[in-house]
Amino acid sequence: MIASRCPYRLPLAAFGFSKTANRFPTKGTCLAIYSRCVNAEVAIEQVLGTSFLWCLGWAAELKQLFAAYVEAKQVQNVLDYDDLLLYWAQIMSDQTLAAEVGGRFDHVLVDEYQDTNRLQSSILLGLKPGGQGLTVVGDDAQSIYSFRAATVRNILDFPGQFNPPANIVTLDRNYRSTQTILAAANGVIGLAAERFTKNLWTDRTSSTKPQLISVRDAADQARFIVERVLENREAGILLKQQAVLFRTSSQSGPLEIELIRRNIPFVKFGGLKFLDAAHIKDILALLRFVENPHDRVAGFRLMQLMPGVGPTSAQRVLDFIVEAAGPHRRAQ
Repeated sequence: MIASRCPYRLPLAAFGFSKTANRFPTKGTCLAIYSRCVNAEVAIEQVLGTSFLWCLGWAAELKQLFAAYVEAKQVQNVLDYDDLLLYWAQIMSDQTLAAEVGGRFDHVLVDEYQDTNRLQSSILLGLKPGGQGLTVVGDDAQSIYSFRAATVRNILDFPGQFNPPANIVTLDRNYRSTQTILAAANGVIGLAAERFTKNLWTDRTSSTKPQLISVRDAADQARFIVERVLENREAGILLKQQAVLFRTSSQSGPLEIELIRRNIPFVKFGGLKFLDAAHIKDILALLRFVENPHDRVAGFRLMQLMPGVGPTSAQRVLDFIVEAAGPHRRAQ
């Protein structure tokens, strides 16, 4: 089986969901809901009630859609990224299989454990239920977003999952920041109601303190940054000696516009993720289709790379491949 982000197009039109009187959730939202149900191991009603309130009235329709999605994946012999975790977790639920798989590894190390979800935690505990040879690295204070239904409870509850409890090694020395920045960070961390106790420190000193700036919106923020850049330049700091850091590349848009408007030269590092580049997706589609000719999404993308082949022709070719395989092969 070949895994991909979304190996099958959600059949919204086939169910008539794309023509409902009230706006049905988009395909991206449907996939996000499905993913959270799988990774958080909770029912769809709970996911909608906590994270997708505006979709709460579509629970029955979403269940129908997800059932068709799962069936389509099974017919095509494909897995999505969520399935890679789900199927692995199901294997770990069998004590015999879990012991056999876990016995192949003397040591298991997991990084960024604060960003794992319940499904991933169940896999880990299945691999090493006694905790021997198991090490996780993470920072509960950095659990700031719920990627794939990540929960900070995994790292907070980790020591108590075993008997005797896991040993905790605190890494509180910082080699990047100055003490003034770490003092601010310690102040914020100290406000957490539940946390692992730590006091970050460093040998690096600075007389400059971090500043908290309030702005109206992204455009105002961009103007503020540009003004500071120009002030620094007047003070003798070259433009090439200044940098602006972003959490994600997509956040740089307003600043880029303001820099261009002010005729300030800049260089941007970063952009599309490697797997999001069109030519990489084309290569992956080719590899997936060679491995599994029943993968219609991969085949659909691949066919349209050929000169003169459009969506209609591509669908016809894929239908012909399915028919030529015969009923026995189609049922596999």
